Amino acid sequence: MKSRVVAVAATVVAVVVCPSFVFAQKGMGDPIGVARQSVKPEVTSLSGELTAVETHPCEKTTGHALAGTHILLKNSNGETLNVHLGPAEADVVKGIVKQLAVGKNISAAAFRTDKMPKLNFVAVSLTFDDKTVVLRDEGLRPVWAGEGPRGWQQRGMRGRGHGRGWGRGW
Repeated sequence: MKSRVVAVAATVVAVVVCPSFVFAQKGMGDPIGVARQSVKPEVTSLSGELTAVETHPCEKTTGHALAGTHILLKNSNGETLNVHLGPAEADVVKGIVKQLAVGKNISAAAFRTDKMPKLNFVAVSLTFDDKTVVLRDEGLRPVWAGEGPRGWQQRGMRGRGHGRGWGRGW
């Protein structure tokens, strides 16, 4: 009986804790995410015409997300910019994808690290149709990465919790 209780408890812990690791993304070969690094990359402004929305496994990341969503923007120089939005399963990313159409003009605040290929970026926010959607806060922490075992599902996506909805609260 005691071993059955231990097995059930271990299963419950695995089910509750593991999803938060699935949606974490560390970046290209970095042991910790950009948001936890003391020196943050510079955020730059990008703009262009949307040529494609792609969701697939991010082969150039060491994060734990199964698949990421990227938008491809053609800028005024004719270059194609690959902008990573976040994990395909994050509600905010799904919501953005539903609003996008090829040919739409999009502006983005984004960053890149030295380890990323040229013309590849990670979106901090997107602006289209006279609205701005924030994907990462000032510290570059993703909005879906709340505290706790299922952070983005519990609080990060709905903005609930104490204070602004980020961090531990009170």
